[in-house]
Amino acid sequence: MPSDRLTELSEKANCAFLNGNFRKALELYSQAIQIYPGNHVLHSNRSAVFLHLQRFHESLYDAEQSIQINPKWAKGYLRKGDALRAAKKFDKSILSYCQGLALGSAEIFAPLKDSLRCSIIKGAIFFTVFMHSKI
Repeated sequence: MPSDRLTELSEKANCAFLNGNFRKALELYSQAIQIYPGNHVLHSNRSAVFLHLQRFHESLYDAEQSIQINPKWAKGYLRKGDALRAAKKFDKSILSYCQGLALGSAEIFAPLKDSLRCSIIKGAIFFTVFMHSKI
């Protein structure tokens, strides 16, 4: 990371996020991204903030930015899958989680597996309700 200011912003943003102050976290992560737009972790973290703010399109965009910057980082696929699942795009979320699992990252395996399971279940429920409403 190129500067002390970037480190300071990242730490403050992380703290704001953990304390549930998502608007402040968004502001701080955005400032950090302006300093270092090529940092996949910053985009991933801001994606999580957007998700908590129910801004799913922006969450998806930042998750995709994270993946574009570092396609071998499994957490980017978790963020993308979470944004897609929140937007009720279950088929695409399942694909994203599977892409993350295929990278074989032990540290993120359990969250990816749990999220995949959740998307499969929610997708099945969503499909069932949709089909019954058509009958």
